[in-house]
Amino acid sequence: MRALGLAVVLLSCALLPACGGAQRPAEPRGALRFDVAPPEAIIEVDEARLGPASMLAKQGLLLKVGQHRVVVTLDDHFPEYRLVDVAADAVTTLKVELTPTPE
Repeated sequence: MRALGLAVVLLSCALLPACGGAQRPAEPRGALRFDVAPPEAIIEVDEARLGPASMLAKQGLLLKVGQHRVVVTLDDHFPEYRLVDVAADAVTTLKVELTPTPE
């Protein structure tokens, strides 16, 4: 029984990075900041709704390096669709000013 318990512990340590097991290298990331008017516009990145631009304006968003699809919407305004390239260890600022729809 003790041998089985020891085998489980050794196997667990081999699989856990904290115990010295193999670690995957960290994926490169970059930051995307938003400068959006009106600030209550809703931001969506890669089909995930994130919330109002005002909530993301200060902190930005950490993303994998590469191209990301950004949609900015607000009632009574034309939506904006953008493809944004995020570079490793860099901050990219997306500036969007929504246009109101005619009444």
